[in-house]
Amino acid sequence: MWCLEPDYISIINLVRYTRLRQLPLLWRSNLPRALLRASLVLTLIALYLASTVYSVRQERILIQGDIERITRATTKSAQIHTQSIFDATIQILKALRSDIAATREPNRIQDLLDHHFFGSPYLRTTLLLNQKGINVASNYRELLGSDGLGYQFFEIHKGSSIDKPFTGDIIVGRISRSPHFVSSIVLRDALGQFDGVLAAAYELSHFQSLYSQFAPNPQYTVALYHEVEGLVVTGSSEIRLGRLPVSPGFPLHLPRYTSEFQSVVMSEDGLSSVLAYSLPIPDTQFHIVTFANTSHLLDLNVQSTRYKYVLAALFVTTVIGLMFVVEWHSATRILSERENMKLENELRQSQKLEALGTLASGFAHDFNNLLSSIIGFAELAMDRVRSGQRSDDALQQVLLAGRRAESIVERILTFSQRTDSQAVPFDLGLIVQEAIALARIGLSELITIELDVGDGEFWVRGDPSQLHQVVMNLAVNAVHAMPDGGTLSVGIGERGFSSAEASSIGLAGAGRYLELVVSDTGMGIPEDFQARMYDPFFTTKPQGKGSGLGLSIVRSIVVDHGGVIELDSALDRGTEFRIWLPAIDKASLDAADQSSAVQVYGDGQIAVFVDDEQAIVSLGEERLAELGFEPHAFTSSIDALRHIENNASRIGLLITDVSMPELSGTELATRARSLCPDLPIIFVTAFSTREVVQTAAQLGSCEVLKKPLRARRLADAISRCRIKGQKADSA
Repeated sequence: MWCLEPDYISIINLVRYTRLRQLPLLWRSNLPRALLRASLVLTLIALYLASTVYSVRQERILIQGDIERITRATTKSAQIHTQSIFDATIQILKALRSDIAATREPNRIQDLLDHHFFGSPYLRTTLLLNQKGINVASNYRELLGSDGLGYQFFEIHKGSSIDKPFTGDIIVGRISRSPHFVSSIVLRDALGQFDGVLAAAYELSHFQSLYSQFAPNPQYTVALYHEVEGLVVTGSSEIRLGRLPVSPGFPLHLPRYTSEFQSVVMSEDGLSSVLAYSLPIPDTQFHIVTFANTSHLLDLNVQSTRYKYVLAALFVTTVIGLMFVVEWHSATRILSERENMKLENELRQSQKLEALGTLASGFAHDFNNLLSSIIGFAELAMDRVRSGQRSDDALQQVLLAGRRAESIVERILTFSQRTDSQAVPFDLGLIVQEAIALARIGLSELITIELDVGDGEFWVRGDPSQLHQVVMNLAVNAVHAMPDGGTLSVGIGERGFSSAEASSIGLAGAGRYLELVVSDTGMGIPEDFQARMYDPFFTTKPQGKGSGLGLSIVRSIVVDHGGVIELDSALDRGTEFRIWLPAIDKASLDAADQSSAVQVYGDGQIAVFVDDEQAIVSLGEERLAELGFEPHAFTSSIDALRHIENNASRIGLLITDVSMPELSGTELATRARSLCPDLPIIFVTAFSTREVVQTAAQLGSCEVLKKPLRARRLADAISRCRIKGQKADSA
């Protein structure tokens, strides 16, 4: 390894020391603080740049996702329309075959062909070939002439005993030299012998026009491919004589449906890459492909990305420049103006606290009120205990304040969607109140909210977070519809439907349904737009102000919950959304809860309780002792694992926090289960994630318990663990 000689090191250190001494005394005395502030500023700059890069990447991912969704939907729509054309043609041929079989006048066959051919713009001609392939009748004899022998569609029917329609033969007219493809069915005589073929030739120009209409914009192209011949026609093809249409740049062959997107290099320049998605047309030799020119579509994002990077560069340059100016100014004034610097630091700290207080004031106000109740009533309870008085009412107030604090935390978690999605019974009225409470934040004073949920309970089964999203989306849309102010009304009711009534509005059947109504007094929705309100990507907002997916998602969630949504709106008359959801019986839920309740007796078994918070550990010990367990509590998951290893035969229960230092709760549970295969385990977490639920399901005899730790919740979780263990043993 190369290194400096000791003499050289001494010289370098001397130079460095000399340069430090040459620095102004004032700046050198302030050097440690300057370096600290510089490091903080550089950290903030790094975080800002990282967030900019992440934002750019996420925006690109979202655009790519939209491209894939549009490509998939376009392909599916083109497939359905093409299939319907093929099916309609087969039906025409079958009807023509029946008419030919019923007539006894051969000279009327041409009239029948003309009659059935009329009114089908996508067909070039219909034709009848006898058993020798002779063109007996045709609307356009220039296509095949008098002889159809040797064409694939004729040979397939002639050599097959199965009467199955065929679509897929690509032909170029012998006389007209125009390209077509055909659908055909077989003719049989009274003895069931091959008697000829009925065929219909499609007009390629019709498909060219059809596929050009399916493309959302010029960056999307819909194409029809044949398994053998390859590319047949696209929305931008040039129809030509003697050969298939000209489609420059598009690949000649693409594989059939693979359920995945393909990256295809266009042959025109050999450089630009497009996204291709294909779907087969059943019972044919064709498949539909949609090409999305991702390079051009993403170009729209390039300009935005450049602006973001330019702004980031300006921000970094400005911050660094200001940092040097401020540091130099501070260093030159620190000794001569110590008192002023002290006052300045105090002012800066005051401003920081004021900004922090403004940011946290919303939730801090509620928490301060709750803490006042908890501390005040706890002190009151202690005073009453000392004096021998009953303290039940004071402790009850402490519990109520704690539960209100818990509901505030649940509100934050619900709105941030940190909880795992699952179908459970819940009171829809509470979800509506929660959503409207969040919608009030930052709401203009010009808008009034009227909430009517009554005094009863409105129980449904589903995902609370999804229905929370439904109410929030409708409320936000209503607010946007009232820029000059107005009234947002939200109400819940219940109604019974007969089978006829339920069927008339699209419900599954008779029964009790909850009615959720969200209305506003805004500008209303034009009648022309109402039929498309639930279409994905349709929006009446200005470009960049909405994705057009809000109402589509709302309708999808309502349908998934077995309900329907109705719209009533008119210009200058406001808008009303009415949602019907199946109601469930709360009495049956209460009976089920009571029947499933099991008394917990620990019988002196060891229960290991693990949490990194000492106060929670102490509370857990008390709760487990009340339930008859011998609690062994730890603040270290490693110490808990070591204890389980030494006492594996005596451990009857493990309760662990998921977020633990050194060794996580899930890792501790996995290792403990390897030592004690039948050990019941309870995970305690601030919020339930999909990973925790999956781990609990994989281990078996596990429950996930959300904080705060309540006695009833803990007892119920232990009961469920034991019931699961008993079922596993009996199985």
